[in-house]
Amino acid sequence: MNAIEAVNHYARRGERVDGVLQHIVTSEINRLRQALSYYADKKHYELYCIGEPIPCDITEDHGHIARQALEGGD
Repeated sequence: MNAIEAVNHYARRGERVDGVLQHIVTSEINRLRQALSYYADKKHYELYCIGEPIPCDITEDHGHIARQALEGGD
């Protein structure tokens, strides 16, 4: 159920929508923080390959964007 469906569902039942929205938003923020935390962790950028490493966007960034997002920066 997406946020709009949830709001409509609870509103039809006469339940407070603001609490539902808070729960949905909090859950989504927690899910995104968990994903960003993985990519922000510097240990995930250590190279484990044998021979010459091949860079890609994620390894070139070294989690910088994820760490900025977790800190609330741009």
